[in-house]
Amino acid sequence: MTSALHLEVSNEGVATLTFDLPDEKINKLSLEVMNELEAMLLQLKTNTSITALLIKSAKPNIFIAGADLKGFEPAFKNPTLGEQLITRGHKVFNSLAALPFPTVAVIDGACLGGGTELALACDYRVVSDNEKTQISLPEVTLGIFPGWGGTQRLPRLVGIEQALNMILTGKTIDAKKAFKIKFADAILPKEFLDDQLSLFISKITTDSGKKSILKHRKLSGFHYTLMEKNPIGRSLLFHFAHKNVMKKTKGLYQDPLLALNLIKHTYDKKLEKGLQIEIDTFIKAIPKEFKNAINLINLFFANEELKKNPGIELNVEGAPIHRGAVIGAGTMGAGIAWLFSYRDIPVRLKDVSWECIGKGYAAARGIYKTLLKIRKIKPYQIDKKFQYISGTIDYSGFQTADIVIEAATENLELKHKIFAEIEDVIRPDAVIASNTSSLPISEMSKHMKHPERFLGMHFFNPPNRMPLVEIVAGEHTSQKAIATAVELCRKFKKTPLIVKDCAGFLVNRIFAMAANESSWMLQEGVDMQRLDRVITKFGMPMGPFILADEVGNDVASKVFGSFYGAYGERMHPPKLGQAMADAGLYGKKSGKGFYLYGGKRPVPNPEVQAILKSINSKKVTISDEEIIDRFTLGMINEAARCLQEGIVEGPMYVDMGLLYGIGFPPFRFGLLRYADSIGVKNIVEKLNRLSEKYGERFTPCDYIKQIDSFYGEVGKCETSKSEEKLAPIFS
Repeated sequence: MTSALHLEVSNEGVATLTFDLPDEKINKLSLEVMNELEAMLLQLKTNTSITALLIKSAKPNIFIAGADLKGFEPAFKNPTLGEQLITRGHKVFNSLAALPFPTVAVIDGACLGGGTELALACDYRVVSDNEKTQISLPEVTLGIFPGWGGTQRLPRLVGIEQALNMILTGKTIDAKKAFKIKFADAILPKEFLDDQLSLFISKITTDSGKKSILKHRKLSGFHYTLMEKNPIGRSLLFHFAHKNVMKKTKGLYQDPLLALNLIKHTYDKKLEKGLQIEIDTFIKAIPKEFKNAINLINLFFANEELKKNPGIELNVEGAPIHRGAVIGAGTMGAGIAWLFSYRDIPVRLKDVSWECIGKGYAAARGIYKTLLKIRKIKPYQIDKKFQYISGTIDYSGFQTADIVIEAATENLELKHKIFAEIEDVIRPDAVIASNTSSLPISEMSKHMKHPERFLGMHFFNPPNRMPLVEIVAGEHTSQKAIATAVELCRKFKKTPLIVKDCAGFLVNRIFAMAANESSWMLQEGVDMQRLDRVITKFGMPMGPFILADEVGNDVASKVFGSFYGAYGERMHPPKLGQAMADAGLYGKKSGKGFYLYGGKRPVPNPEVQAILKSINSKKVTISDEEIIDRFTLGMINEAARCLQEGIVEGPMYVDMGLLYGIGFPPFRFGLLRYADSIGVKNIVEKLNRLSEKYGERFTPCDYIKQIDSFYGEVGKCETSKSEEKLAPIFS
C-alpha cells in the first residue's frame, strides 16, 4: 500500500503528520494505516529535535472519517480478530498519548468515530470554523460503542453529561459546540488556519499559555457541581440517561446500555484501568451484545449505495430547480413547501381558499418553531427562510416554477382536473409531480398533453422528517424528469428511490399486507394493545393501531379499498376499517380512533370494542410468534411479487425502502434480510400453513417458491448490477 501518512519537520522542530489515504476521498483507519501510524510514532518518539506534533489531513473538509468498516466487519464474526483489532487500536493511541512532546489534532472537517478517538489521544485539539467541521462518536448507530478509548477519554475531558450525550446517541457537534463543551482548546478561522496554528504552538510551549488552556478546560458551574461532583447528582444523571436510552431503543439495542454502564463504573478510576475495562467489555460483547453490528454495518453500506444509485442508471442530467410550486396546503403540501423554503428555494403554495393557505403557513411555521425549540435553527434564519413561501388561490406565479408538486386529496377525477389546469399555465419544460401515495402514475397521466414530464414523488408523512421519497416513473415518463426529481430530493437531503408504477408503489403496497393483517387479527378477537405491544417489541417504531390513528382511519379505508380493487382477494380488507370510518373514528385528527386522544397519553377507545362485537363476537387464541408471522410474512410474500414484477431492481432497494418508509427495525437490516435469516424455505412452509388456516392472502407467490434466499444466487433470481457492487458487503 502507498503511504497514507506524510511527515515533515520544520526548522523550529514542529512536526506535521499529514493523513492522506491514497485513492480515497476520505481518510479511514484500516489495519494497514494503524500499522503505519504505529511505526511513525515510534520514529517520532526517538526524535529529540521535535518540540510539538501537529496531526492534519490533506483531504478537503475531512479529518478522519473513522475506522474502515469493510476491513473491520469480519471482526464481528470472529471474536479473536475483534480482540486483536481493539487491543491494536488501544496500543497505537496509547503510544500517541505517551509521546514526550505536545500533540495537537487539527480538525478541519468531518471527524468521526476512530478519528475522534485519535483526537482524544492527543494533548490538544483545535477546530476550524469550517461549517463542515463536525465531530461525533457514531458507533452506537452501528451496534457497538467507541472501543479505542472514547468511553474513557471523552468523559474525563468534557464531563459525564456531555460525554453521554455524544456516546449514547451518536449525535454530531460543530466547532462552536466542541469549544463550548471543552472538547476543543481553540476555534481557528479556516482561511488563516496555518498562521493561527503557529500562534497556538507558541502558546502551548509556554507555561502561561498552557495554564490558560487548562483554565478553559476546567469543568465548573452550578449545574456541573450539582450533577457530577456529588453522588446523588451522578446517580440521577445515570438514571435519566438509562431511562432515555430505554425510551429510544425499547431495550432492543444493547450497545448504548453497555456504554452507559461502562462509563458509570469507570469514570472515577485511573485512565489506564478504565481503558483496560473498555477493552475487556468490548471483547466480551462481540459474540452476543454486538450481534446487531453486522446488520447495521451492512445497512450503512447499503445506504451509501442507495445514495449513489437510486434504482436505475440515469443517462441524463436533471434540470436545475430554482423555483417550485406546491398544490394543496394540507399537512403534506405544507411540509413539502417547507422543504423548499428550508433549502432556500422560492415556492408558491396554492389551495382553494386563503383560510387553507393560512393553515398551510401555520403548519410550515410550526416546523420551524420545533427546530428553534431544539436549537437547530436561529430566529433570524427562520425569518429569512419563511419568506421563500408565498401563497395563492389561483395559478399566479406558476409560470416561473421549474417543478410543480401536487399534494391534493387522493381523488383521481380531482387530480385529472388539477393537471389539466397546471398544463395550461406552466412552462413547457417544467416538471409535474404528484405526491400520491397509492394512485398509479400512468392512470393519472392519461389525459395529459405531455405525460413525459409527469411522475410521482411520494413523500412520506411528515415530509420534514421522513428521509425517503419514492420516485415513480409512469409509462411515458422521461429520464430527464426522473433525473430532475432525483436532484431535487438530493437538494432536500432526502433519499430518492426509483420504483416502477403500480398501485401503492413499493412501500405502501408491501406494508398494506401487514396493516391489513393487523386489522384481521383485531377483528378476530386478538387484544388491540397486545398487538401493538408485540409488534413494537419486534422493533417497529409504533404499533399498527397507533399508526392507523396517525394516518387517519378514513384515509386508510379508502386506500385499502383501492388496493383491494388493484390486487384482489389477497388485499381484501376486513369490515373493521370501513366501520371505523363510518363511525367517524378517524384517529388523532378527530380526537378518537382506535385510541382516545386529549390526555397525557392515548387510551383504548371503548367504542372500538362495540364495533368489534357487532362484527365478530368470537375470541381467538394465538401466540406472539404467530402474530409476528402474520404481520411480516405477508409483507415478505408481497415483496417477492414486487421483485418478480421488477418494481425495484433488487432486494436491497426493498429493504432500504421499508427501513426509511415504515421504520422497519434497522437491527434486522431489512425485511428481506430478515426473511433470509429465517430461511426462505421455512417461510414458504409457514405461508402454506397460514394459507390453509386464513385463506389465499397467504398463498406463496411463484417467485418465493423458486428461490433459496433473496440475496443469494439461486433459482431464477438474477443479481442486479447494484447487488454485484454490494457482493463484498453481503458475503
